[in-house]
Amino acid sequence: MTNERIWQSLVNFLSGLGGTDPVSMIHDTSSYMPLVEEYLSSLEVSEDMSKIQFYLGVFLGEYIGQTYSGYWKHTEDKSVVVVGPDEDGLMYETTPTKISIEKVDSGVSFEVNPFDLASQYLSEAKSVVLSGFVKEYVQSKA
Repeated sequence: MTNERIWQSLVNFLSGLGGTDPVSMIHDTSSYMPLVEEYLSSLEVSEDMSKIQFYLGVFLGEYIGQTYSGYWKHTEDKSVVVVGPDEDGLMYETTPTKISIEKVDSGVSFEVNPFDLASQYLSEAKSVVLSGFVKEYVQSKA
């Protein structure tokens, strides 16, 4: 998978939920969390869960990357989000108005497979809102 495919899928997903600004969908994913949570709360069991899991995974990857200073890492087998500094010690932060890169001397990095996380969330009873689920997951890894 490539970042271009990730972003195209993200825009397709959020447009289907009522989003209208592709730039904010890509650079301010967190502002769409309430819309995604509302969608998930009314999700019908009969819907195509593999498609929903894919789109939710794409959304979670961008959300985690932007919220917790991470970046996508793609291999032949999988795409994951690495939270923390990259191999060169750089941290990335995306906000609605800027993208910043900062050099850090040390820091903990860990990988999150957002597609597995989406599957886990969808298979549970969804007793917690998505943003809380993600926050708890990331804090358990940090």
